[in-house]
Amino acid sequence: MYLHDLNDAQKALTMDLMLHMLPEDRRGSPDGQSRIRWYCSEMGIVPRFAPLLDEDTALKQLTQISSTITLRKVFIELAILAMSCTEYEKLEQKFTDKYAVLTGLQRSVFDEVLHLLEEISYACQRLGELVNIPG
Repeated sequence: MYLHDLNDAQKALTMDLMLHMLPEDRRGSPDGQSRIRWYCSEMGIVPRFAPLLDEDTALKQLTQISSTITLRKVFIELAILAMSCTEYEKLEQKFTDKYAVLTGLQRSVFDEVLHLLEEISYACQRLGELVNIPG
């Protein structure tokens, strides 16, 4: 959704953060690899399945070279990725503790962003169910 707006350095750092957000067992699964390829396609970069930097280093570097608006865009993409995981509650707490403060969003706006993303996720799931109704 927003990843094509990033410069090359931001894309590489975002890729590291995304890989850290995906549990290791999902990175190697066909679904996880498909998701990684999709994100890489959106960013126009070659897929990779292991982070180059640890999470804290990647996040620090991203904040050093990004505006608050860019950090918000990356945050939304990470939230979407987290919602696709079965460990969403754990990841949501991680967002609250680590990433949300970097976006400059007030807590009420942050909560609204997560609520809207949950609605989008539900709508996509429901569309999939409706499209795949047999016969």
